[in-house]
Amino acid sequence: MPISSGSDWRKQAAAYFAQHGLKSADQTRISLFISAVKRANSMILAKVEFHAVDWLPYSFLHNQYYREMELATLLYRATSWSLDTVNYWQMAQFEIKLWQEAEIGKYLWGSIAPDLNFFEYLALSHAFMSEIRFIPLFPAQWKLDTPFLQTLYNMEVESGRLIQTQIRLMKELDLNLGLEEKELVVRKKRSAVENIFKDLLAMICR
Repeated sequence: MPISSGSDWRKQAAAYFAQHGLKSADQTRISLFISAVKRANSMILAKVEFHAVDWLPYSFLHNQYYREMELATLLYRATSWSLDTVNYWQMAQFEIKLWQEAEIGKYLWGSIAPDLNFFEYLALSHAFMSEIRFIPLFPAQWKLDTPFLQTLYNMEVESGRLIQTQIRLMKELDLNLGLEEKELVVRKKRSAVENIFKDLLAMICR
């Protein structure tokens, strides 16, 4: 059954994977989506190497940049790639949607500085790590002993670890914004990423 727009879309996706397993077409779409997110994030994070940034945010973002690259490379190697070219065409179109709805382009320009644009980027990166979770959608009895599942699991564990430092950065960033305004930015980014993730799952779980 296709995923509907109801609030239980994660449960619907979990039911799909429980019934259909994880075919090469599914792995291909998941891998291309995650790689698109990692690639966009890495393009933004690379700027930290060329701008003056305080040590704490620099060390965190520097570490995140290299971990993003490493895990994306591992996922490419672990994926059982589909031979159906339609999957690649669909995901190329979906990457355009990702860039548009996450407003990625606005974070590629300018320097990394303690301003609203940087805070919005941190909120977007936080949303990517907190909202895009595949492992909870898979049956609990699945053994994580395949390269693809192991890599996905390691990615999500790493995201959980990085989130804690990222929350600290967002809290400590000295901006002319109140707590309520900061929380509004975070909610907007989480909502945007959640909708993107839901649309991806709707494509996979047809």
